[in-house]
Amino acid sequence: MKPYIALSWALLGAACVGHSPDASFYTFVPDSNCATHDGGECVTQDTRPITVDVARVRVAEYIDRTQMVTTNGVNVYVSQDNRWAEGLAPMTQRQIISDLTTRLPSASVKDANFAGPGGDYSVFVEIYQLDGALGGLARLRASYAIASDGVTPRPRTVNFTSHAGDTYGDYAMAVGRMVDKMAAQIAADIAATAK
Repeated sequence: MKPYIALSWALLGAACVGHSPDASFYTFVPDSNCATHDGGECVTQDTRPITVDVARVRVAEYIDRTQMVTTNGVNVYVSQDNRWAEGLAPMTQRQIISDLTTRLPSASVKDANFAGPGGDYSVFVEIYQLDGALGGLARLRASYAIASDGVTPRPRTVNFTSHAGDTYGDYAMAVGRMVDKMAAQIAADIAATAK
């Protein structure tokens, strides 16, 4: 009996010691330069009235999860205690929609799955890399294409870096800033063709 009692106490002790704190959840915040905008620098360029569908945002599998992923060389760290509030792909898509709405005030911007006719422009985004190291740099490498009637979409590759900060909250802000930069570039490309 004594070995079983000792094993029971050992398992109970391990369960108590192994209890992890509640997870922290993060999301993107609006572009701080545009949060209280009244036009100004947040407007890329006013266009004729157009509709823009953010049709698809795909994310590399190693980061397509709610857990936050950081890297150091070839090592990949998946944090169980620090998580995105939802899947990275839908959260990124919603942030791009928000940014385009701010930067293209004459445009109607929506998720392509929303009911209604197709847009004048469709945006497709593929994120290949979105990671970094706390205390170092965060990186975003992606391609996007903008499709419209009669125009063959040409993918454009973007690379951004941002200081990751020392905490996961800082890291979430850095990722949001890079998504905002990508959205600003998409808005500029749409505005250049929608004059």
